[in-house]
Amino acid sequence: MSVDWSNQTILSRFRVDMRLPGETETFRAWDHQTKQTVILQLLPSLPDDETFHQYEKRARELSQIVHPGIAPTIGFFEFALHAFWVEGLADGPTLRDVLKSMPGQPLPLDEALIYLKSLSAAVTALHSAGWAHADLRPENIRISNAAGEGKAVICELIGARRLGERPPAITRYTPLERVLTPAFDVYALGHIFYEMLAGGLPIPLPDLRKLNPKVPEFLARQLPRALDAYSSTRIDKATEFFLTVCLACRTQAESVPELFSGLDSPTAVLLETWEFLPMLEPPPLISTGDINAKKSSPFSAWIWPLVALASLGLGILGWNLLGSPNQLPAQIFSPTTATPSPNPEDPFIPSKIPTITPVPSLEAPDGLGGRIVFTCTRNNLNQLCMVAPTGGKVALITSENSHNYYPAFSPAGDALLYASNRDGSFELYIKLLGSDLLTQVTNGIGEVSSAAFSSNGDDVVFSNSIGGRPSELWEVRKDGKNPQKLYAGAGNIASPVWAPNGQNIAFAMSSAEDLKAYDVYIFDPATQSIGPITKGRLPNAGGSVDWSPDGRSLLLFAGPTGNRNIFLFDIVSGHIRQLTNGGNNAGAMFSPDGRWIVFSSQRKGNLDLFIMKTDGSDVRQITTDPEPDWQPRWGR
Repeated sequence: MSVDWSNQTILSRFRVDMRLPGETETFRAWDHQTKQTVILQLLPSLPDDETFHQYEKRARELSQIVHPGIAPTIGFFEFALHAFWVEGLADGPTLRDVLKSMPGQPLPLDEALIYLKSLSAAVTALHSAGWAHADLRPENIRISNAAGEGKAVICELIGARRLGERPPAITRYTPLERVLTPAFDVYALGHIFYEMLAGGLPIPLPDLRKLNPKVPEFLARQLPRALDAYSSTRIDKATEFFLTVCLACRTQAESVPELFSGLDSPTAVLLETWEFLPMLEPPPLISTGDINAKKSSPFSAWIWPLVALASLGLGILGWNLLGSPNQLPAQIFSPTTATPSPNPEDPFIPSKIPTITPVPSLEAPDGLGGRIVFTCTRNNLNQLCMVAPTGGKVALITSENSHNYYPAFSPAGDALLYASNRDGSFELYIKLLGSDLLTQVTNGIGEVSSAAFSSNGDDVVFSNSIGGRPSELWEVRKDGKNPQKLYAGAGNIASPVWAPNGQNIAFAMSSAEDLKAYDVYIFDPATQSIGPITKGRLPNAGGSVDWSPDGRSLLLFAGPTGNRNIFLFDIVSGHIRQLTNGGNNAGAMFSPDGRWIVFSSQRKGNLDLFIMKTDGSDVRQITTDPEPDWQPRWGR
């Protein structure tokens, strides 16, 4: 169904002014966060959770690539059951528009070389970062004229893939290969260069000189090295392709300009007559309250983290978190506001980060004691925040320049266990509350995610994905020693959590055929046995589970994407009770005394935190941020 976001503010961040012409639903907007004009490209439908996660990760990593010949990736988002890709606007005609302006006629060789020089440099930047564009064609090459420079810019990185991954569907610009290599994009560059010089792209491709006798003979002989869909001798580097073409044309590569401004060329002529969009004036910022800077995440799509939420075992008493200093792995400090180290040999730079940790009593009215930690989007990153169960002031717990997920209280409530990519890959860390001390628990064993403590506090159980494979069940000592795999299932394992008796581990696991369809299982580490619990009784169950303090029930969420509900599953009787009805709810967890449940919900538009009694009554909202608040965990 078509949507119209014109003159709306999306996610309190994107001020949309108009829909752009074309077959896809695309809008121009002002991004309050990056302070630039951007493009919002809607997907035809809301993807499933696994695909959403892939888009999120792709956007997050591509946003780190900065190159003048590549439209910047801003992020991947979801709003009102619509997913959309955001990138910087390169206003101007596409290369396809240029070719259509002179149908059947070739571009001058000098002009085609300008395109090839810019495109090969941009593609090389992608390859150096480990990516292939994988969908390069004249339609997504724009001639930006933002500053009157007339520069070719590669757009639409929504289809980009990591080098080594399987390629997308075959088109006329993609070779027949099983994995992506730099030569994959070179093949597309070769066809684009051929089409510019031939005035068309007939199939099969004849000798270029038959269509354009002005092309140097040596160039016509060299070009097939980039056009062979099967040959292992195809040129495999974009810069090598450009230099080979320059050599074949007897042209110095350094003498080829990168801009079309000031040239007498079809592209320059089209730029002079092109109807550029009117300038988009930055609109005034919308007030978002007085708690931190309410900036949007580069991928505020929160669905995947909800699917992979970490639920913690409850009723766990007593834990000596840190032990003696010689039991700990290396301790590190958050890099924000760093001060010089007095010892130049000391690799760690301490810093002071204000850490507010409200600690209400468990004897609060109505049982609303303890505190709730959760993942929150703040300052363009996903951080950890904390709030009292009665709502009120939100405290920012982390502020490092990284993404932090899956928070878990220690049994004593004086520390947090969470996953962070502060050093590249996601690892587990322990942060002492009220202190800047941060202890790394895992190191280089995979991409870790949701985690929970054992009943005695000595061990940590967590999900771990190695080499992009489905997550497995792992365990490690709290001091980082003896990491080991406990169980590798057929599908993706998420949200492992110890039973209150400390003898079993419950977790959600997808089927091998459908990585988004989860069931709940219980694993006995002592006997290495596993048994299914839900057995398909909750269709579209998400990857989240939590034990009741008495060990009798499990909290789950299930339902179609965008319309999840919370369910209480009685392990003994097998009875299932639905606790919510509408609002897209997920990530539920019991309070320490078992009288309340905290969960995330979109029932009022934004993704905020709510609490309710265990029978589903007395629902109360405790956060009201315009950006997503999710993955709540209730601790002491």
